[in-house]
Amino acid sequence: MSGIAGSVDFGGAIPSTAHLENLRWMLEEMAHYGADRTGTWIGAGAALGHCLQLNAPESPYDVQPLQRGNLVITADARLDNRDDLKRALNLSDGDLPLTDAEILLAAYHRWGSDCAPHLIGDFAFVIWDDAERRAFCARDRYGVRPFFMMHTPGERFLFASHEWAILTQVSVQASDLYIAQMLMSMLSTVKAGAYTSRYEGVSVLPPSHTAIITAERVILSRYWQIDAAPELHLKTDEDYIDGFRERFLQAVQARTRSLYPVAAHLSGGLDSSAVVCAARHVSPGTELHTLYNMPDHPDADERPYVQAVLDQGGLTHHHQTRFRSTLPSQAETAHEGIDGSMFANREMLAHFRPDNVRTLLTGFDGDTIVPFGTEYLYDLARMQDWAAFFHEARAFADHNKRRTPATEASTLARYGQPVFDEWIKARRYGAYLHALTMIKRETGISRYHLIRWRGRLWLPPPLRAVLERVRPSGSLPAAWDDLNPTIQPELARRFRLDSIAQHDQQEARSLRETHLRFAAPEHYGDSLDLFTKFYARSNAEVRHPFLDVRVVEFLLGTPGHLKLKDGWNRYIVRRALDGLMPPSVQWRGDKPHAGEDFLNNMKREDTPLMESIIYGDLSDFEAYLVPSALRTVYERFKNPPENMSNSARYRDGYVIWRAVDVVVWVRAVRQRAAAFEARRAAL
Repeated sequence: MSGIAGSVDFGGAIPSTAHLENLRWMLEEMAHYGADRTGTWIGAGAALGHCLQLNAPESPYDVQPLQRGNLVITADARLDNRDDLKRALNLSDGDLPLTDAEILLAAYHRWGSDCAPHLIGDFAFVIWDDAERRAFCARDRYGVRPFFMMHTPGERFLFASHEWAILTQVSVQASDLYIAQMLMSMLSTVKAGAYTSRYEGVSVLPPSHTAIITAERVILSRYWQIDAAPELHLKTDEDYIDGFRERFLQAVQARTRSLYPVAAHLSGGLDSSAVVCAARHVSPGTELHTLYNMPDHPDADERPYVQAVLDQGGLTHHHQTRFRSTLPSQAETAHEGIDGSMFANREMLAHFRPDNVRTLLTGFDGDTIVPFGTEYLYDLARMQDWAAFFHEARAFADHNKRRTPATEASTLARYGQPVFDEWIKARRYGAYLHALTMIKRETGISRYHLIRWRGRLWLPPPLRAVLERVRPSGSLPAAWDDLNPTIQPELARRFRLDSIAQHDQQEARSLRETHLRFAAPEHYGDSLDLFTKFYARSNAEVRHPFLDVRVVEFLLGTPGHLKLKDGWNRYIVRRALDGLMPPSVQWRGDKPHAGEDFLNNMKREDTPLMESIIYGDLSDFEAYLVPSALRTVYERFKNPPENMSNSARYRDGYVIWRAVDVVVWVRAVRQRAAAFEARRAAL
């Protein structure tokens, strides 16, 4: 794990001594990245810095910035295909093992700016060409490793793993666009941060991108597109299951490479249990610690599933009884911007410090990379395979203990009716009438009843428009204030938040479309680099096996019937873990909702912080929030009406959480800007 930083003076106005002093300011801001080693390189008008915490087996031999000829690299990287790269580049270890920085420089020598597609792992790096006076930058496919930069044409280029390092050199303000997206985040699938800078003037190198930096411009190139992953055509289902198992074990093994003990979340769910069981299998000699955060709400308690994994042996387990806080404290927020994990336990890593754990494995977003699979029902409807459609619907309801007399009709309304609408609008009446006949045979639901569901679609468009005005058939398009009524209307209009709200209503209508949308790097916003920055302050490198590109692309190409089979969602993952995971975990159908714990923790732990902000002076935030609306939501949050739905209560909690988060973060940014101006005035 590393932190990188640097500056380039294209204008020639900054002396080398000042370059070095500025670089020291930047590295000091990222001191938590470099507990073991810090290095600097100073050239003509350029300065590169590196902070290293030992973790990978070859890291004791890593001395950065590293210069070879006219090229200098500073890298925050973990390469997971080191052996493949060494073979391709004709490299071999000498008396000392090759470091990732040496392999990256060799890759750049061979492939130039096209090197990134050859790399597998998490990385952010800069290669400065001292002869050509230009920089090449690259970031991993999902943006796990942070990378921020600021380019002033003809003058200066700054970069760092942490925005605050750049803010030691300039005075900036929080981005209004980012704030608007923050206030919608967690209420919308559109996330902030993947491409949006948190600070005016500071840019984000997007995931899956490289950049060439010259004196006059920044040239961005995208090197990986998720929708380019091909569909696979293997001979048997077992071939797909074996293929996924091989790639998943490979991804986990690559992420357990460490000089020190490794830790992993263990919640009892399919994803975290898959990572733990795989890690135990591929690295039996590695000391593996696990952690379970015990919830307050009994319905969310997964200890029986956790215990089933522990009973297989080979693990050192830790647990704690409850979260300390749901909201980030001021000190953490001042450094990290926003917390990307709503339920992250602030005291988690305290258990591991005596054991010198420096790696944390997660099952983060496995249920997106390996989707639930219910959208496969759209595909079955289009294929007119109604026997399979209702078999899967009934079995899925049984596994999740949700089977009711209305299961068939509700599933048909959810996944079949949109397909009917497509056929009617395309005048494919034969397909529609055939479907009605088959559905009656499978379920007994009458053709007349089904036609009435969307009867007005048969009318001529002018008559249908008149009927819609007299008797609307559906709900109005979603609006930003339906999701967050505390947002200042002018801010919503300025950044078109209605379009974000309505984007969520445009549901995918096939399994592959859903998979592509939610497994795309853009879906994650800045949550991944926030994970990285948060855990770096606890001297831990966070690693996400499900985000391995080999796993992602294989699953995208896997046919739908292996993602939902016999009512088992994510079937291919369950089958791939045969013999590794306890059957009680492997074939569990339920998944508790964390919302109750979220609300309880906020009320128990964060009431003083929330009320000091919500009932305090918010006049300096009226460009973003409506204080009276925020107080109304908070009063309802404290004393919800008896008939209030759970989803509405959770939404109120999210609204308050985001508002408080914004206030604390923006105030910290303002304080930092004021401190910078004071320091500059004193020089």
